[in-house]
Amino acid sequence: MDFRAHLPVQLEFGAGKIDQLGELAARYGKRVFLVTMTDMVELGFVERAFLSLNRAGLETVLYDSAQPEPKSDQIDSAAAVLRESKCDVVVGLGGGSAIDVAKAVAICAKHTGPVWDYVNLSNRPPQPVDASITLPIIAIPTTAGTGSETTPYSVVTNTETVQKGTIKEPAIFPRVAIVDPELSCRMPQKLTGATGIDAFAHSLESYLNVPNRSPLSDALAETAMSALIQHLPNAYADGNDLDARAGVAWAASVSGMVIANAGTTVTHAIAQPLGARLGTSHADSVALFTVPVLRHTLPADAERIARIGSLFPDFKGRGKSAEVAAELAIDAIEELLISVGITTRLSDLGASDSLVDELAEDVTTYMSRPLAQHPVLFSAEDIRSIVRSVM
Repeated sequence: MDFRAHLPVQLEFGAGKIDQLGELAARYGKRVFLVTMTDMVELGFVERAFLSLNRAGLETVLYDSAQPEPKSDQIDSAAAVLRESKCDVVVGLGGGSAIDVAKAVAICAKHTGPVWDYVNLSNRPPQPVDASITLPIIAIPTTAGTGSETTPYSVVTNTETVQKGTIKEPAIFPRVAIVDPELSCRMPQKLTGATGIDAFAHSLESYLNVPNRSPLSDALAETAMSALIQHLPNAYADGNDLDARAGVAWAASVSGMVIANAGTTVTHAIAQPLGARLGTSHADSVALFTVPVLRHTLPADAERIARIGSLFPDFKGRGKSAEVAAELAIDAIEELLISVGITTRLSDLGASDSLVDELAEDVTTYMSRPLAQHPVLFSAEDIRSIVRSVM
């Protein structure tokens, strides 16, 4: 029992909470830079945010050009707009990508370097971030999966270097996360399934993270995985089931807390470079590799994988040996993925055979740090085997 934990985000959770944005933002500034995507405008979420901000007497500058899987050059352009606007608080409204852009520009607005300077790669340290000048952030997720609303992470793609990396800075923990399950009712079915599995993978990987897991992260991970097992299939089947949406949204935010304290491992180490090379969404990339990574991990940590299986109400592995129970746990996880539409393979995404070696190189160089945190060390050939298994 020797660990450190940090949970600094004020979580405002519940239906209709978006209407409290103005009073919450007023604590941190008078001029708001609202980062979102055009579809959030079309869905009416931006108007609702504006009404709340206006009621609080705040000026708002709208930036609705955030893009999925944000690119470094796009973030640098957004940061230039933020500097011109003279705003003093940043709000991210949308999926994980919009929140990631909000976090990144909150750094760049007052720092001199381009955003890629602050990305933490395994083979290159980032430039330091001054927390005292980083703008305060409020996150309002409209999807339920990335957990970006409760993490100090912002994921960025560099199209010049064909790399995807993460800013890891306590300064970009949102001051407030407004998690309103009503907003996620508009999520398409496919996105519901993929983002939910991303949240599941966050907790699962943190649960397996040998050096960084703790009694707190384990408890949070089990809470989040249990909630997703219970609620994600229902949210996938009926997007208007508000109880299911709330359960998945809660799990996603808790999974963000988990990775903020323990971190991900091999699945994410492969998924991020895949996104850089094929342009696949982060959630789809994570979903592809979750099961094959677990199968390779089983001999090294059967007991802990079996414990994940015990979170399933109808788990068939109870009373069996750790090895058999772990195999049945992985089967149960695979069934969960299939139940929410996760059946894509790399060949469906237009991947060529060269991707096998490219990902092995990426993972063992600039994304190598997470490999050392997993129960078993993956070699370059192990990575190749994993990638081939989902071609």
